[in-house]
Amino acid sequence: IRELENVVHRLVAMSVDSMEIDHADVCAALHLPKSARAGPSALSASAPSEIKPLAQHTRDYVEWVLKQLGGNKSRAARVLGIDRATLQRKLQNRNDGL
Repeated sequence: IRELENVVHRLVAMSVDSMEIDHADVCAALHLPKSARAGPSALSASAPSEIKPLAQHTRDYVEWVLKQLGGNKSRAARVLGIDRATLQRKLQNRNDGL
Protein backbone atom coordinates (compact mmCIF):
# COMPACT_ATOMS: atom_id res chain seq x y z
CA ILE A 1 0.00 0.00 0.00
CA ARG A 2 2.80 2.41 0.89
CA GLU A 3 4.44 1.96 -2.51
CA LEU A 4 1.13 2.59 -4.29
CA GLU A 5 0.59 5.70 -2.18
CA ASN A 6 4.03 7.00 -3.17
CA VAL A 7 3.30 6.45 -6.88
CA VAL A 8 -0.04 8.24 -6.56
CA HIS A 9 1.67 11.19 -4.87
CA ARG A 10 4.23 11.34 -7.70
CA LEU A 11 1.45 11.20 -10.30
CA VAL A 12 -0.46 14.02 -8.63
CA ALA A 13 2.68 16.14 -8.43
CA MET A 14 3.47 15.47 -12.09
CA SER A 15 -0.05 16.25 -13.32
CA VAL A 16 -0.46 19.73 -11.84
CA ASP A 17 -1.33 21.16 -15.29
CA SER A 18 -3.66 18.35 -16.33
CA MET A 19 -6.68 16.55 -14.91
CA GLU A 20 -5.75 13.30 -16.70
CA ILE A 21 -3.08 10.73 -16.04
CA ASP A 22 -2.13 8.38 -18.87
CA HIS A 23 0.07 5.32 -19.33
CA ALA A 24 3.19 7.42 -20.01
CA ASP A 25 2.64 9.35 -16.76
CA VAL A 26 2.43 6.12 -14.77
CA CYS A 27 5.59 4.75 -16.42
CA ALA A 28 7.41 8.00 -15.67
CA ALA A 29 6.27 7.91 -12.02
CA LEU A 30 7.54 4.34 -11.79
CA HIS A 31 10.85 5.40 -13.40
CA LEU A 32 10.49 2.84 -16.20
CA PRO A 33 12.79 3.11 -19.21
CA LYS A 34 11.45 4.77 -22.37
CA SER A 35 11.15 1.39 -24.10
CA ALA A 36 8.54 0.38 -21.51
CA ARG A 37 6.57 3.58 -22.09
CA ALA A 38 5.82 2.82 -25.74
CA GLY A 39 2.47 1.13 -25.21
CA PRO A 40 -0.02 -0.08 -22.65
CA SER A 41 0.87 -2.98 -20.43
CA ALA A 42 -0.55 -6.43 -21.01
CA LEU A 43 -2.77 -5.91 -17.98
CA SER A 44 -4.71 -3.07 -19.55
CA ALA A 45 -5.44 -5.25 -22.59
CA SER A 46 -7.45 -7.73 -20.52
CA ALA A 47 -11.08 -7.92 -21.54
CA PRO A 48 -13.69 -7.59 -18.76
CA SER A 49 -14.60 -11.25 -19.28
CA GLU A 50 -11.03 -12.14 -18.28
CA ILE A 51 -11.11 -10.59 -14.82
CA LYS A 52 -8.33 -12.05 -12.69
CA PRO A 53 -7.65 -11.87 -8.96
CA LEU A 54 -5.50 -8.95 -7.81
CA ALA A 55 -2.70 -11.34 -6.85
CA GLN A 56 -2.51 -12.55 -10.46
CA HIS A 57 -2.35 -8.97 -11.77
CA THR A 58 0.40 -8.24 -9.25
CA ARG A 59 2.41 -11.28 -10.38
CA ASP A 60 1.89 -10.35 -14.04
CA TYR A 61 3.00 -6.78 -13.38
CA VAL A 62 6.09 -7.82 -11.41
CA GLU A 63 7.08 -10.19 -14.22
CA TRP A 64 6.43 -7.49 -16.84
CA VAL A 65 8.60 -4.93 -15.01
CA LEU A 66 11.36 -7.52 -14.57
CA LYS A 67 11.23 -8.34 -18.29
CA GLN A 68 11.31 -4.63 -19.26
CA LEU A 69 14.46 -4.22 -17.18
CA GLY A 70 16.23 -7.19 -18.72
CA GLY A 71 15.89 -9.37 -15.63
CA ASN A 72 17.72 -6.91 -13.37
CA LYS A 73 16.13 -7.75 -10.01
CA SER A 74 17.74 -4.91 -8.06
CA ARG A 75 16.51 -2.31 -10.53
CA ALA A 76 13.08 -3.94 -10.78
CA ALA A 77 12.74 -3.81 -6.99
CA ARG A 78 13.62 -0.09 -7.02
CA VAL A 79 11.11 0.62 -9.79
CA LEU A 80 8.42 -1.35 -7.96
CA GLY A 81 9.22 0.45 -4.71
CA ILE A 82 9.93 -2.76 -2.81
CA ASP A 83 13.00 -4.37 -1.25
CA ARG A 84 14.94 -6.83 -3.37
CA ALA A 85 14.12 -9.51 -0.77
CA THR A 86 10.40 -8.81 -1.23
CA LEU A 87 10.78 -9.12 -4.99
CA GLN A 88 12.65 -12.38 -4.51
CA ARG A 89 9.80 -13.67 -2.31
CA LYS A 90 7.20 -12.70 -4.92
CA LEU A 91 9.20 -14.49 -7.61
CA GLN A 92 9.64 -17.55 -5.38
CA ASN A 93 5.87 -17.62 -4.72
CA ARG A 94 5.32 -17.53 -8.50
CA ASN A 95 7.60 -20.52 -8.92
CA ASP A 96 5.83 -22.39 -6.12
CA GLY A 97 2.61 -22.42 -8.13
CA LEU A 98 0.91 -19.22 -6.99
